[in-house]
Amino acid sequence: MTYRYDPSAFREVFERRFTYLAGLERNSHRYASRPALHDPATGRRWTYAQLWADAGRIGAGLSAHGVGPGDVVVFQLHNGPEFALLWIAAQRLGAIASPINFRLSPGETAYVLDDSTPAAFVYDASLAATATDALARATHAPGCVLIYESGTIGAKPHRLPLSIGDGELAETADTVVSVPEMFGYWLQGGRIDVGFLGAAQIDRHGNLNSTVIGDYATPKVRLPGAGGAPEIATSVREVFVMLRQSTRAFVERLDFLSSVGSRVSVVVTDLGLLHPGPDGELTLTHLHPGVGADQARDATGWPLRIAETLDRTEPPSDDELSTLRELQAR
Repeated sequence: MTYRYDPSAFREVFERRFTYLAGLERNSHRYASRPALHDPATGRRWTYAQLWADAGRIGAGLSAHGVGPGDVVVFQLHNGPEFALLWIAAQRLGAIASPINFRLSPGETAYVLDDSTPAAFVYDASLAATATDALARATHAPGCVLIYESGTIGAKPHRLPLSIGDGELAETADTVVSVPEMFGYWLQGGRIDVGFLGAAQIDRHGNLNSTVIGDYATPKVRLPGAGGAPEIATSVREVFVMLRQSTRAFVERLDFLSSVGSRVSVVVTDLGLLHPGPDGELTLTHLHPGVGADQARDATGWPLRIAETLDRTEPPSDDELSTLRELQAR
């Protein structure tokens, strides 16, 4: 008599139920009140039941943002309880947890994001400058939806729009809503993550002027006006400002306050990057290749605050340059 060994029962137990996650779930019941995690920095402790419950709540948050089985979750965190909780949460969803070193440069982080194409990227608040830079460099942005104040949602322009009223925006949009709905529901309802603004003037706290140069009643130049910028500046989660750096634009005192800078997270100039410090004052944190700190200081109309350690922005890749030049040529 011949007998052929069937490993399916063995594999069912050891490949499906004999896993770290399965063991942790069992311990959340078997050893519910026993200590599972201790954070010496804060003194906070978790029992197995608490650890399992908190990881479940984080998993629910990830799920609400579209993360599901098989998706990659990249997280750039310090060695703390958040690291453990996020790792467990991703496992509970059936997602792939992909922790990366918090010491990576923005360029290295962007490379990881483009290579792993995550559904979510979670980073420590202290790494916001690195993460913001990395996200700006990364071409992978699955949840990026272009929205214009004119009412277009999900626009996919083939060329750079002439204005927010460019017909191609409406032609390529997923939907077009009224301006009152755009401002009342989408913008002021807190449904937009990042707003991009420019201006004629900016001060050290990121406040912007796009109304007049000179006295309001008798200006030297009357600009097109703020439009929707004041609402964008106060309603999106964070604001990116794009501006050429010069003493004409970077001024000690605005001629007119059009938009407040309380939500400005980065100012991108032709010389470098500025991020707000703890007191809200803009600090030069990065310089572009070939630019010196004195050059940035001379192009600023107030005593420019400069970070103790100035980083260099990485030059664009060949693919990025090719894409930008193709877009500009259209």
